[in-house]
Amino acid sequence: MVTRRAAPPPPAAAEPANPVPPPGAEARIEIGQTMRGVLEPGDLLMADSTFADVWAFEGDAGWTVTVDVRSDEFDTYVQLLDAAGARLGEDDDSGGDLNARLTVALPATGEYRIVVNSAGHERRAGRYTVSIH
Repeated sequence: MVTRRAAPPPPAAAEPANPVPPPGAEARIEIGQTMRGVLEPGDLLMADSTFADVWAFEGDAGWTVTVDVRSDEFDTYVQLLDAAGARLGEDDDSGGDLNARLTVALPATGEYRIVVNSAGHERRAGRYTVSIH
């Protein structure tokens, strides 16, 4: 008699396990990661008065990265800045529904920053995930 083992179930969509960074703290993200965040009082305030979180990562010249920001609690908005603070790209709804997706070819090797905030001029708070690949 041959005993067959059942195939393992497919992996569940894993919720990121990182602790949410404290309000106003710059956090780190690595390429290939998905991280949890919260827009909330105490975060950086943008010129339009919206809350913002900043995620830093290292990248190499010529890499093309895609940043996804998803939330069920607010309309996401994302910007990618180079080490000097120059904006390389921004997006509101390219990720479908009210989710942001931004794809950029990195111009130099170094540190970059992802800025996550809400679209519009209304100060919104809420949970989100940010991923980079």
